[in-house]
Amino acid sequence: MKIKTQFLPALVCGLIVAAFPVLHAQDAATSPAPPHHGEKGDRGEGPFEKLFKSLDLTEDQKTKIKPVLEERREKMKALRADTTISDEQKHEKAKEIMQSSNGQIKAILTPDQQAKFEKFIEEMKAQHKKPGKE
Repeated sequence: MKIKTQFLPALVCGLIVAAFPVLHAQDAATSPAPPHHGEKGDRGEGPFEKLFKSLDLTEDQKTKIKPVLEERREKMKALRADTTISDEQKHEKAKEIMQSSNGQIKAILTPDQQAKFEKFIEEMKAQHKKPGKE
């Protein structure tokens, strides 16, 4: 009898540990995912709007830049989903995509806006490198 009473708590703990991943997966499935680049978050302001405001763009510039950013977002999304290349290759390809789109954006900007854009990029890089960010 003593063995059965000692076994019961271990069995209960084992069931809880075994069920945890299933319960966690259900929580993840029902909770909303955080916004991706270019999508609006809780504050209603996505990176596009933040960039547009920081550069003080004209409507014409916004019209020209938005498709560049949308194309970049789609390319990056496809790159993340690509399972045929290594993480290192993905990193290099992502860098190429960013450099290309940044070059297209700079061509639309005034010299003053280009300087602000460079500063914006550096701030985004610094924010991305903060502890706890991946």
